[in-house]
Amino acid sequence: MNKVSLAAAVLGAIALQGCIIYEDDHCFDCDWDDSGGWCDADGRDQDGNACDDTDTDTDEDTEPAPAFSLFLDPGQAEQGETFLAHLTADGEFVIGEVTDVRFTGGVEVLFTEVREDQVLILVDVPMTAELGEADLVISRAEGQAVLFESALLVGEPGSGTSSDPCE
Repeated sequence: MNKVSLAAAVLGAIALQGCIIYEDDHCFDCDWDDSGGWCDADGRDQDGNACDDTDTDTDEDTEPAPAFSLFLDPGQAEQGETFLAHLTADGEFVIGEVTDVRFTGGVEVLFTEVREDQVLILVDVPMTAELGEADLVISRAEGQAVLFESALLVGEPGSGTSSDPCE
């Protein structure tokens, strides 16, 4: 296989996974520095110098992120369970505009029903689902996606993390 074929195969595999690769000149764990550069989590710029931490960024074109909270009930389950969950929101998030929901960590969505005030989600947690916190990716009508981090805690069977409040 030549280099061009190998590169095409790798890019094709990445595209099938839904990944977007782009080049950027700053790190992901950085904040904007008032001196006009990026400041890493240790308070250093790209050259290793201390950053200006006054942070008086007043870019009028930047809109503040909408203020909202998301809630998943129940927020925990054990491997091997299938249950009905309710996704609700408050603040500026319009729950009726949800078009799709997907969990990470091998947790599966079997069915969704979007209502004006909630999204009903039939969730299956197979025995092969990853233990720990699963994120929920929520797609909205305008094409945006929202990441609900640590939406569901997945535990081993019998660990006390059942979705059934009576167990």
